[in-house]
Amino acid sequence: MAYTQAPGRGNKPKTGGGLPTSLNSGSAANTEIEKTSNYTKSQKSIKEGISNNKGKFGATTLNETTGSQEADAYEPRYVKGKGDTPDQVVSGGKVIRKSVVAGMENKTNPAYYNYRNNKSQTKEDLYAGYKADSTANMSSRNRSANYVNIRTGAKQDLNEADKKDLIQFGLAKKVN
Repeated sequence: MAYTQAPGRGNKPKTGGGLPTSLNSGSAANTEIEKTSNYTKSQKSIKEGISNNKGKFGATTLNETTGSQEADAYEPRYVKGKGDTPDQVVSGGKVIRKSVVAGMENKTNPAYYNYRNNKSQTKEDLYAGYKADSTANMSSRNRSANYVNIRTGAKQDLNEADKKDLIQFGLAKKVN
């Protein structure tokens, strides 16, 4: 008899987030959690890392007044060209991308090309790419700062997602 494949998941619905169904039931916001010994070890490790790096941890910096980590600013900046000067994205004093101005095609310089599709980029393309990179980068950095604040105890009022993260990483367990 040949193997036949049934379409879809059948009667097994997706639980989401890689969590077992038993952990995913009910609202975590109303659920009490108990932090485990792994949380304490993790907290100590992260606090040591922050103090050893003078308040830096990844792309976050310690805010001395609040005692919590904050996301660092996105480094590259957008410089608008005047007249027939190309717009540029500058990082660390170096031009990393440029727009193409009418009549100016330089196929040997990769800075003039949109790295997403390897085509000449207009000023609009360059700005759209810069905004997308900036938004994605800051979103990631804000998540990192939140993660560090949860793990160090700087954030006391945990929301549903924070509690789920602690449970998923084995740093807390549900209290029934």
